[in-house]
Amino acid sequence: MKKIEVLYSGGESRYGQNGCDFMMAEVSSSDGEMIELYAERDPADYVDEETAEAMRADHIDVDSLYEKYPDLETAAYDDLKADILAQAREKGIDPSLLHFWFDKE
Repeated sequence: MKKIEVLYSGGESRYGQNGCDFMMAEVSSSDGEMIELYAERDPADYVDEETAEAMRADHIDVDSLYEKYPDLETAAYDDLKADILAQAREKGIDPSLLHFWFDKE
């Protein structure tokens, strides 16, 4: 069976004006309807409180944080993946059909 690609990216939150990291996949149900799996996380949740406040107020260049937080770009990955897998189970989608790009094969 063909794997369902799970997009992992960053952009503007669907729920506000802030930036976010997100995962998304579209799955065709047995009746032909499209089911969307979507999860997002705020990268500011993965840094110290002072830095998080500056990020949320847009008073800091995120690129400047990579020295202190070298894994910031992918910090939310595991949490997002867990969210997507939970949604898949809730919606009756076999999680083994999902292809996550940054996982080891």
